[in-house]
Amino acid sequence: MVRLAITVAVATLVLVPPSWAQEPVDLEEMTLEELMEVSIHTVTRREESLAHIPGSVTVISREQIDTWAAASNYNLSDLLGKLVPGLSPGSQNSSTAAQTLRGRFMLVIIDRVPQSSLRNIQHDLVGIDLAAIERIEVVRGTSAMFGEGASGGIVNIITRAPTEKRELGTSVAGELSLTHPSGSLGGRLVQSARGTQGRADYAVIGVLQRTGHFFDAHGDQIPPDPQGQGGISDLDVLDLFGKLGFRPTDEQRWEGTINYSSRDQDTDFTTDPSVNNVPQRVKSRALEGLLLAKPSGTHNTLLSLVYEHAHLWGGTLRAQAYYRQHRTLFFPRDLGTQPIVGRRIIRTQHETWKTGGRLDIERPLPARLHLHWGADASVERTRQPAPLFDPAIFDASGGLVFQEIGAGTLVPRLFVANLAGFSQLDWSAAPWLSLRGGARLEGTRVGVDDFTTIDGVDVKGGTLSFTRLLFNAGLVVTPTKALSLFASFAQGYSLPDIGLILREAPAGSSVATLNTSPQSVTMYEAGVRGTFGRVNGTLSLFYNSSDRGVTQLAAYQPVIRAAERIYGLEATMEARPVESLRLGTSVGWLEGKREENDGETFLNGFRIPPLKWTSFAEYEPLPGWRNSLLVVYSGSRNRFPPGSTALGTRPVTAFTTVDLVSSVEVGPGTLRVSVSNLLNSFSFPLHSQLLDANATNSAARGAVVNAEYSIVY
Repeated sequence: MVRLAITVAVATLVLVPPSWAQEPVDLEEMTLEELMEVSIHTVTRREESLAHIPGSVTVISREQIDTWAAASNYNLSDLLGKLVPGLSPGSQNSSTAAQTLRGRFMLVIIDRVPQSSLRNIQHDLVGIDLAAIERIEVVRGTSAMFGEGASGGIVNIITRAPTEKRELGTSVAGELSLTHPSGSLGGRLVQSARGTQGRADYAVIGVLQRTGHFFDAHGDQIPPDPQGQGGISDLDVLDLFGKLGFRPTDEQRWEGTINYSSRDQDTDFTTDPSVNNVPQRVKSRALEGLLLAKPSGTHNTLLSLVYEHAHLWGGTLRAQAYYRQHRTLFFPRDLGTQPIVGRRIIRTQHETWKTGGRLDIERPLPARLHLHWGADASVERTRQPAPLFDPAIFDASGGLVFQEIGAGTLVPRLFVANLAGFSQLDWSAAPWLSLRGGARLEGTRVGVDDFTTIDGVDVKGGTLSFTRLLFNAGLVVTPTKALSLFASFAQGYSLPDIGLILREAPAGSSVATLNTSPQSVTMYEAGVRGTFGRVNGTLSLFYNSSDRGVTQLAAYQPVIRAAERIYGLEATMEARPVESLRLGTSVGWLEGKREENDGETFLNGFRIPPLKWTSFAEYEPLPGWRNSLLVVYSGSRNRFPPGSTALGTRPVTAFTTVDLVSSVEVGPGTLRVSVSNLLNSFSFPLHSQLLDANATNSAARGAVVNAEYSIVY
């Protein structure tokens, strides 16, 4: 069946050149004339043209999401990993543990509501379904405009907007593994209603989805959650999104948004622990017969209220209040024998409640100046209890039965209060020159309860206070219509994962004695964009450094705080030989090091991914018939001595994925057929390769076909 599907797909590509009609609207992949027509909201928190931004930004449209959602497992992490330069490939799970943006953590915001938490569990991309997203803006590089620790960049998710005319939409999809159809069937239903009634408007979207078993290229079942970070097979998904707007006058608008996302992994399978006894490196195996009272899963609730006034005090005002509640229940983990407390099988449970607000005021000034200023405030409560399970029952059942026997504490209750003010000034000095500069003053207060670690260490709590003043500056020079040069300087600020530092605290510690100082990041970037006839391309170089990075050499061991530096380049080129055919390629490479003793050592693979090369091709032979092909190559990286046991230091081998999507108008709707991993290549995601245990060494999915029919009426 796999060979038949590949033969049909290749024949289609030979007869019909592949299409890229819906690639990300990226300033590295557009002509300068096209750049002037695209606006974003992320870099300076206001709408402006990409052509005036001194940096690297990727904008993924709704059409692009529709095209590649199924080929990316309907998983936002995998989708971004395929389409965004500088971002590590996804690992086919719910976590971004091995996915960084230019080697650092990214801030995820949904309609300007931050999804971050002081205890970073790296689940920020599972708070909303792809069906509720209108577009995604990714700022690649350090930014202080939104705060919240955007040391690697910002992923700004903008939700679906109401339509001028009332409309309903229905989408039905099903998918099947081509290497092992039995048990792999998954289904998805999306229903939407959007429209305007007088001065009110609305958008309502509901999603129901059930994923089946995942199988690798050899036809073997992949364990549902081998890394214990949140699996996406055997998953029940319920997402409810609603947006209601009202305009009391032409200048004013109120908008309320609610989004509830639920993902529970209801499965009878687990990972076979016996593979850890095999001396050589082997892939993980699925084991049937799991008995676990509460399924693993993630639940995210977001509430937002926004008021806008388009003509106030000679400018515009935007005020927002929000509330977010997040809960993730991870799969239990066998920690083995601990020196103090003995054998431990624990389960991480993360809970966060966050309330905050944002204020933005902007107005034009004389001499082609534009001033934008405002403030951010938030209050967060976070905790991480750890249910404990009976090791004897676990061992006797061969790793199938988990019986809860009590609870410990991984991270105590944390209270975080943040207040920041910012100001940004833009100057259109000349038709060929744009300048900007700004500052942000941020203050944070953290309260920590006394607690006892899972290893039996007593840690005294207390209160921490931090304040930082950050600056940014940039310029764009356009000497000709075909050439644009840009350069930028930016400072970022983020608290370290204080929960992780507390969790690994040595005996005799207190919050006051632990190294919880914030991390300051400074970034420099320079680049060029140009278009020459039917060819355009870009080249950007970046360098960022931080004074107190966070590195963990082993799970449940003290972390290392040391200076870091990361540098790299990104290049793209695109050609349109004829109007209907579009070809392109991009490459991203980076490297990072940290101080160690009297020298330097490389940053591990969880921070620095290997070279990533992406190529695309596009052709639309007939109106309403589109074909798209995407090839992603992830290279190898081996920076550490053989036998290194430190976390994330295993060598990474290269792999290539090929995805094909074809869509055609059928009747009143659109039929979209996609084949992910078209060539059915056998590989291991980055996350699997970086972990030592065989039980966590899960293979990637083999070839999968998905058919989706969508109609708007």
